[in-house]
Amino acid sequence: VSTSGVRSFSLEADWGEGMAVNAYIHGKEGSAFDIVKSMSFSIYRTKEMIDLIEWMKVYNESAPDGEKLNFYGFDMQNPDKSLKFIVEYCEKQKILSDIDLEKSLFPMTTDNIKNISDILDGIAAKMTEEYTDEEDYIETAPYLQAVNAFRQSVEYYKLMLSDPVKSIQARDGYMAENVQWIQEYEEKLGHSKIFISGHNGHISFSSPSYITMGHNLKEHYNDSYF
Repeated sequence: VSTSGVRSFSLEADWGEGMAVNAYIHGKEGSAFDIVKSMSFSIYRTKEMIDLIEWMKVYNESAPDGEKLNFYGFDMQNPDKSLKFIVEYCEKQKILSDIDLEKSLFPMTTDNIKNISDILDGIAAKMTEEYTDEEDYIETAPYLQAVNAFRQSVEYYKLMLSDPVKSIQARDGYMAENVQWIQEYEEKLGHSKIFISGHNGHISFSSPSYITMGHNLKEHYNDSYF
């Protein structure tokens, strides 16, 4: 932040978890302790993670508009983490208000996957209609990306049932897509550099057994990914 102009931190955590942290560091009521306690990966349930989140919140309290920090999650294994934000947005904008979205979208089973995909398509179409200007895009895009991350989860779990090895590679591909989305979104906010943190097996340039997230990012960004 102080030397490289970075204004965002992206973690190998689910998209919805990143949205929860981001809302908190931008002033939403709650506690960093409770957010961290609910994170899917137990390795993040630490004092250090709480300290990081609290530091970002304090920084944002005095930072001018355009310089505030953002927190993202680029993983997609736990769609329930994005669900509450999708439902929240749909209730606010009266999207598919005739459907109980919470019960229709989760839990995910082999019997309802097709129906879930159709509902997600409907939500995404309605959200896209909200893009009337740049300001609308900035506000709506993270929620639309939550829908996309949920859709990634659907495809990921479909692959897990048929080919677990392919599902691992698919996850890395989706995470790379999500990192690219974050970088492009941050660039629209005026900050082209992002800082990411993930497992070595994902951020590395290559693996003997599958195509890594890092491989995909290296191909996309060349020497700008390091």
